[in-house]
Amino acid sequence: MSPRLSLYCARLNNEEEWSFLRNAALDKYNNEMITLGAINTLKLIATPRSVQILDEVRKTDSGHSSMIGNAIAYAQSNPGPLVDRDLVKLGERVALATAADLWKGNKSPTFNSLNDRALIDIEYGGGMDLVVATATFQKVGEFWKFCGARDTMSALIVGTGSPEPR
Repeated sequence: MSPRLSLYCARLNNEEEWSFLRNAALDKYNNEMITLGAINTLKLIATPRSVQILDEVRKTDSGHSSMIGNAIAYAQSNPGPLVDRDLVKLGERVALATAADLWKGNKSPTFNSLNDRALIDIEYGGGMDLVVATATFQKVGEFWKFCGARDTMSALIVGTGSPEPR
């Protein structure tokens, strides 16, 4: 249910990092959260190489074909970089890019003492599930840049009404 976003960077620095993402997306580490995080990371990087890896993963019939198809479609749509002058708008773009169909809303940003880094809690839900991912942002000049996110809370939401009398 959760977006399971664990890392993001607009540019990977070396072959070892690309290899790690590829292996993680292919579930070579036998960890569902790592696999889903890698798929989301490749989606957000949105380069021809990330699409190539996603297509390779899709061919392995990993059980995430819908998620991978959505990731490829997003990456091929030529999305703009996750950078904006308006932090609140950028937080919304990040939420929509990661799991638009499950997005419930964002909390207000919290800032460090220099006001050049911020956190935004993004709420996702479906059915009885609630997941909060905390996204991190850094201000570079006049622009805020999305740096990464991870799931920080998950909950099962049960009915809040009182039971009917028998």
